[in-house]
Amino acid sequence: MLESELIDRTGKLLEKIDALSREVGREITLLAATKTRNKEEIQTVISHGVRFVGENKADELCRKFSENAYEGAELHFIGTLQSNKAKMLVGKVALIHSLCTESAALAIEKAASSLSLTQDVLIEIHVGTEETKSGLPLEEAENFASFLGTLPHIRLRGLMCVPPVGEDPAPYFDEVYRKYEAMKEAFSLDILSMGMSSDFETAIRHGATMVRVGTGIFGPRDYSKSH
Repeated sequence: MLESELIDRTGKLLEKIDALSREVGREITLLAATKTRNKEEIQTVISHGVRFVGENKADELCRKFSENAYEGAELHFIGTLQSNKAKMLVGKVALIHSLCTESAALAIEKAASSLSLTQDVLIEIHVGTEETKSGLPLEEAENFASFLGTLPHIRLRGLMCVPPVGEDPAPYFDEVYRKYEAMKEAFSLDILSMGMSSDFETAIRHGATMVRVGTGIFGPRDYSKSH
């Protein structure tokens, strides 16, 4: 994609997010999903108004981090979280979106403790029947949140979900939003990360406070560029 087109798409998306924020009466955070994108592309969107970026793979994140690809934006991890990769992320990312196992939580706690910092996290909720998707069953969210509350170097900020491909996402967004609202006060939650390029408008109208947009900014991915 030409730089001029990337700048144009970024500006239009930020304007749309701003309009939707006014429509629903709350601030919406746009996170640019940067999987397979290079430093130049990432820096272009950051320099034109994107303040949050998210990476899907720990190894790719670390490589780009060393290149200062994310400079000027807050970095999040949005991919499937493996316990053995958790220590690679702590100290680099402001927020981990995809925590859903005790083993990963303990790995984050250990890494954060060694660095004397507190790692912000979201619980990933599994919705639908896709067995390949990670996430915690909705009915286990409170218990897991209580467990996280026993770990002094982890701070729970909210929930995240990815609806099944090819289905109407609205019912799933509603389901997770209701759980978020039910837990919000007791666990001091303030982030509901729902919605991607194809469904972020629906997600915002159904309660999301943060949306994760990749192809909607950068265009189709070229996976041959991913390492």
